[in-house]
Amino acid sequence: MIALGVVSLVVTVLLLPVWVARLPADHFSRHRVEPVRLRTLPHVALRAAKNTLGAVLVFLGLLMLVLPGQGLLTILIGVFLVELPGKRAVERRIAAFPVVRGFLDRVRVKHGAPPLILE
Repeated sequence: MIALGVVSLVVTVLLLPVWVARLPADHFSRHRVEPVRLRTLPHVALRAAKNTLGAVLVFLGLLMLVLPGQGLLTILIGVFLVELPGKRAVERRIAAFPVVRGFLDRVRVKHGAPPLILE
């Protein structure tokens, strides 16, 4: 479990800034139009894999709350991967906190991306 905790910390530190910088500037906008999702077999398989990975990360994060590791961070990453009803509204509320918004905008500016648009 210690190795899993260290690996999750390293992967998070390396990949989180890249993911934040690649988000569209209007990702958290209420008026953002979601692209039409294709219903092809590869697309369905990819969505299933993403949801499965998210569920596994939530489970591992729960374990890491009592074992060594980045439990809360792992849970948050898992929740962001899983497709749940009302998830976008929760994401918008979290991104609207001044501390979170400041962090996201600093990371985006550092990587050459414009700040996020929030209403």
